[in-house]
Amino acid sequence: MSSSSNQIPPNGALGIQLVQCGGTIDKDYPSALHGFAFEITDAASARILRNISTAYQVSSVITVCRKDSLEMTEEDRVKLREVCEQSNYYRLLITHGTSTMVQTAQHLAEKGLNKTHRIVITGSLLPDKFKGK
Repeated sequence: MSSSSNQIPPNGALGIQLVQCGGTIDKDYPSALHGFAFEITDAASARILRNISTAYQVSSVITVCRKDSLEMTEEDRVKLREVCEQSNYYRLLITHGTSTMVQTAQHLAEKGLNKTHRIVITGSLLPDKFKGK
C-alpha cells in the first residue's frame, strides 16, 4: 500500500471516503408523497459523522447509486467495485441496504478488495431522517 492510498488531510485527521449505495439509512418519506413512497436522499453517513467525535475526517463522498438494496443489480455491484478499486483512500465506508449487504460484501471480497482497502459496509433499520421524530 502506498502512502497516497491512505490520504491524510493536512489537519492530521485520518481521511475516509464515504460511498453511498442507498438503503434505509438514506431514505426519506416526503410529505408531498403523503408518506406512501420513499426516495433516497443525500448520504446520511456524512451528516452522522459530522455530528460525532471521531478521529476520521470525511474527505470524500461518492454516490454509486441511490437504491433500496433489493433493487441493486450485478451492474451496481460492479460499479461499486470499480469505485473502490479506483479510490485513493484506504478507508472506505459504504452505506447499503441490509437486505443484500452480504452479497455485496462477498462480491467485493471475491475481487480482493478486502486485501487492499479497509472497507466497512453499514446499513440501518430506520432512516437517519427519522432521528428525533
